[in-house]
Amino acid sequence: MQTIHDTIDYSNLLNTIKRVFSNREDLLETIAQNVEQECLILFKGLKYFYFSIQKFNPALNAKVQSSEVILEKTY
Repeated sequence: MQTIHDTIDYSNLLNTIKRVFSNREDLLETIAQNVEQECLILFKGLKYFYFSIQKFNPALNAKVQSSEVILEKTY
């Protein structure tokens, strides 16, 4: 990357993630997929996507600190 124009607009990214999170979803996987779809629209020519979402103290029948979903793709 040589110039600021070669980077993404983090303000747009943050607003996109906030918009996705404003819609209630039961699954972390669904949230990750929705963020991916919005990023594909926002950032034309996206070649690589990595998104990690973590929920602390999930409602499981086991004592775990967190659960996590990672969505990673190369286009």
